[in-house]
Amino acid sequence: MVVLVGVLIAIGLIGVFTTSKREIIDANFVFPFYGILLFGAGLIFAGFSFIQLGDKSRGIDYLLLPASHLEKFLTTLLITTVGFLLVYHIAFSAATFIGAGIVSLSRGKHTINGYFPDDLKNDMTQLYHWWFMAQGIILLGSAYFPKYSVIKTLFAVFIIVLLIGIVNIAFMSILFHGHLMHWAASAPFFGVAIVEHQQVETYRSVFLESPKWMRDVLYFFWRFILPPALWVLAYFRLKDKEI
Repeated sequence: MVVLVGVLIAIGLIGVFTTSKREIIDANFVFPFYGILLFGAGLIFAGFSFIQLGDKSRGIDYLLLPASHLEKFLTTLLITTVGFLLVYHIAFSAATFIGAGIVSLSRGKHTINGYFPDDLKNDMTQLYHWWFMAQGIILLGSAYFPKYSVIKTLFAVFIIVLLIGIVNIAFMSILFHGHLMHWAASAPFFGVAIVEHQQVETYRSVFLESPKWMRDVLYFFWRFILPPALWVLAYFRLKDKEI
């Protein structure tokens, strides 16, 4: 926590003093630092969840602990979600308070605006949805790859996304042959851009969206189903883990 506060203060002060023309520092200025460090620190922390399973002696000690697999997993899950978020917010609040005090003293006036706009609140909500999904992915990866879990998991996610993209491009090229705007003109599950030929050398572009109910279902799945599903998969992987 001390290291996290120190890093937050250092980055915040560098950002503030390199933009010395800014008279008032508001929440929109702080938000990018908040989001980047939330993901960086949180996912690295989640990547160490089952690191002891990568070493034979430590892994045996972990599996022989007098507790059920469910108790061990729930403990890790609470630490990497509720525990981390609590510590992170304490650290970020402390760093913001200290950094604001230093900046105000250096400029001889109060420079922090505590107003929190509604659009930023919506951005915060979206940020947490993405964070819980990413945390679930890294936690599952930690159960599969005890060593270098973050790097291996990100590489696996890249391969999966790449395969989905290739399959989507192939399917759309067959389905809209001769009408696809270009090879990457579609978003999987959301829509595709096509070209409608009206007359000779005359055409118009159209974006065909998937039905609203489908997008709502996918949005609900991404926010509320995917993170718990990833946690359940990580639990069953941990339950079947052997040293």
